[in-house]
Amino acid sequence: MITNLKNLKGVKQLSKPEQKNVQGGGQTCRFKIEDGGSTQLFAIPGFANDQLGSSQAESFCIDSIMLNGADRCSYDCEWDGFSTDFFTDGFAPSIV
Repeated sequence: MITNLKNLKGVKQLSKPEQKNVQGGGQTCRFKIEDGGSTQLFAIPGFANDQLGSSQAESFCIDSIMLNGADRCSYDCEWDGFSTDFFTDGFAPSIV
């Protein structure tokens, strides 16, 4: 599929530094928010590229619970090393 994409007119493969500037750069963190029996799975790019990004994700979860009334929130960030079993129910996260 990548080969097919590269053959399209006007398509250029981005360098690593260029890739970091897409979506604001930074790492992606994945979230699992449970609320009233429903579960939402999604990934958000653009968190800081180090431990700060994990702290930002933790704050996002706290806000989801304290301000938005979620029952439970879990996060998993690239910096920490994505867990292979984070989304054990087989759903793929949507990208926000």
